[in-house]
Amino acid sequence: MTITPERRAQPDARSLSARSLSWGHAYAMVSPDHFRVDYSINPFMDPADQPDAALARAQWDELLVTLLTCGASVDVLRQREDAPDMVYAMNLGLAATVAGRRRMVMSHMRFPERRTEGLTARPHFDAAGFETTEVGRDGIGAYFESGDAFPFGDALLVGFGKRTDEQGLKALASELDVRVRGLRIVHPAMYHLDLAFCPLDERRAMVCPDALDEASAAATSRPGTGSAGAQ
Repeated sequence: MTITPERRAQPDARSLSARSLSWGHAYAMVSPDHFRVDYSINPFMDPADQPDAALARAQWDELLVTLLTCGASVDVLRQREDAPDMVYAMNLGLAATVAGRRRMVMSHMRFPERRTEGLTARPHFDAAGFETTEVGRDGIGAYFESGDAFPFGDALLVGFGKRTDEQGLKALASELDVRVRGLRIVHPAMYHLDLAFCPLDERRAMVCPDALDEASAAATSRPGTGSAGAQ
């Protein structure tokens, strides 16, 4: 569903009216109705240190209004009560247009605490017209978390090691019929590639080399970024 957010955190529309998006015209977001910390699956999570729910909602509303004001379309999913991390919508699945077909490879989360997210996300994307597929399920098969994947240059760049595994790289290459280049993540606090890699355009990206093993870090400074992995 597409919704209009509360306006309590609305940015100045006059400052945004002259902006136009050259890319990133469509987004999915998850309303933070049940955002909290129930467990610890990364170094930043502590159930004794809970987020400010009101502040999180205000910041989410501001982001939504900003995207809408800039001309983007935003599809909003309601958050499952049993999925407090579902607000990180990038992790739900990888959307791609392949041979004119809208595809969505659903994430197969390494930690079972996050696997309920797909029970709501997959039917939503099915209804939105995507062909949804998966590379593993319920702890069986390849692990793939879409926070590890970025289209970049001539390939799909995928981090692996912490959440996504090498089997996931091969499954993605086969499922989408694309070149996949792998970067091995080794830093304990950078469990997804999106924490260490941010594309700026098709040729340039901001990278944290310390998140990667030596070969992968070296590969990010060369044309045709990539390292050991499926191609």
